[in-house]
Amino acid sequence: MCSEIKLGNTHTLDDCEAANRYNDFPAVKIARLAIDQRIRGRGYGDALVQFAISVARQDIMPRIGCRFLVAESKASALSFYRRIGFTVLDTEKNKQRRLPVVFIDLHKLRSN
Repeated sequence: MCSEIKLGNTHTLDDCEAANRYNDFPAVKIARLAIDQRIRGRGYGDALVQFAISVARQDIMPRIGCRFLVAESKASALSFYRRIGFTVLDTEKNKQRRLPVVFIDLHKLRSN
């Protein structure tokens, strides 16, 4: 779904210095991702998120100009998102949320 992320001063965009003056950036949000407990640990979650990253990077980003893919993560899933390459938004407000925001910079993925 369409979304945005408010980075504030928590994340620097090395490839576009002028963009660092903005707080909000367009994003695509992964919403309601879950894997049935009976089949967890088989790689389905990884595959779904990698598919979402691929679609966002190849199909959505070039057409609508979003830069980030975001999700709201349960505390128990933070290590899952970190392992894939997501970053937890480093603000006090986010750290206190029941579902902290995690994000990945699609531009950095594209250049790798």
